[in-house]
Amino acid sequence: MGLGAAPLLNGTMSFCCSFAQSFFIPLKTLSKFTSPANLKMSLCDVKVKGGFGGSNLIIGYAIKTNNNLKILEHLRKLGCGTVLVSGNKLRLTHRVGFNPTRCIFNGNGKTLEDLGLAAQEGVFVNIDSEFDLDNIIVAARIAGKKVNVLLRINPDVDP
Repeated sequence: MGLGAAPLLNGTMSFCCSFAQSFFIPLKTLSKFTSPANLKMSLCDVKVKGGFGGSNLIIGYAIKTNNNLKILEHLRKLGCGTVLVSGNKLRLTHRVGFNPTRCIFNGNGKTLEDLGLAAQEGVFVNIDSEFDLDNIIVAARIAGKKVNVLLRINPDVDP
């Protein structure tokens, strides 16, 4: 089926499914038309369930998934933040115009230089290990800034 003849199905061209099946490849599609509705539904779902009572909710897009500038600009306009795994991704979010205080820096490979940049920009930083915490403290001292940190807790509760 040619691209021009492909019918639309829920805002996404249906040829994508047959294409993926023909070549046995995984396929992920992003739609400029459905992403705003999906984002609004996600926010509404959180509010309906009473989550995060009045706090600043950040829906963060994992840039490692796809760092296409047009996609990032679109998501920024929708009010999304970002989830980062490196200083280069932080520089990219800055270039696209994301508010750094709506960005979250994850991963156990954060360098001291990356952490210093995160401290300067006001990015939230996840503490992923004791070693990570030590580096965050050093980066904060070097930058002369307080670092916004997040702590993941695994209560080891079996549902």
